[in-house]
Amino acid sequence: MEIDLLRTFLEVRRLGSFRSAAENLHVTQAAVSQRVKHLESILNTSLFIREKNNVYVTAAGEQLVSTAESIVRSWSDTVRDIAPRSHPVADLSIAAKAGVWDLCGASCLSRITDAWPELNLRIDLLGEEGISKNLVRQTLDLAFVINPSSLDTLNCAAVFDFELALYSAKMIGIEQARDGALVYVEWGRDLSQIHEQLNFKRPSVCAGDHLIARGLLSQGSGVAFLPVQENSPLKLVAKSPRIKRQVFALWHKFGPQQELVAEMIETLKAFRDVN
Repeated sequence: MEIDLLRTFLEVRRLGSFRSAAENLHVTQAAVSQRVKHLESILNTSLFIREKNNVYVTAAGEQLVSTAESIVRSWSDTVRDIAPRSHPVADLSIAAKAGVWDLCGASCLSRITDAWPELNLRIDLLGEEGISKNLVRQTLDLAFVINPSSLDTLNCAAVFDFELALYSAKMIGIEQARDGALVYVEWGRDLSQIHEQLNFKRPSVCAGDHLIARGLLSQGSGVAFLPVQENSPLKLVAKSPRIKRQVFALWHKFGPQQELVAEMIETLKAFRDVN
């Protein structure tokens, strides 16, 4: 059984909140909800009673607690005992754009540190040009990006999936969105074609990062394609299309840590396939 499902269940029970559990686990609230639903489907029972401002564990959930705690504790002990021998201490540098790190950096990092607790990590926020240069120079071991690289010297693998939808500061429909100011966020080279298909006007602002776009939208009017989030302070545009996107990991084929990084990518891909 997926250890993270049990870890998430225990954290929601302890805090009585999906949002607080998400913050502590460094994942989105949507991910927490998905994990709980997945665990409930496996066990074929409800684990929580969800009310407007509170979450209560069910009798079946209480029955699960001691077993879940035992499994999670045993797994943590196993990782601590085995990982240092399987993976010797190493220095590893990781980079991403700020918005990409906001999307998946913390969750990917938690997977890595769980499996390789002895790593010495350096984390940086860089633009795509800086990421490419440092990877090619082999001064950077691993990077997370939206646009996959076509460079022959770099490996590329999808490690995280997410969806985009149109958001605005106020409740509007898709027709009103077309008439408003469009904030263009760089979500891949095909997004301009999607804007054209939706008959949007020329963008009034181009933002290289969705965090910038969120700030702009929160200040007033305008719409932008942003990652779908539960309980976002911004409003989802009615009848907005959903666009699937991925975060890719990049690493040098002949870098000093390429074997270790390749193992890490397989771990991240395994979590992605499950979730």
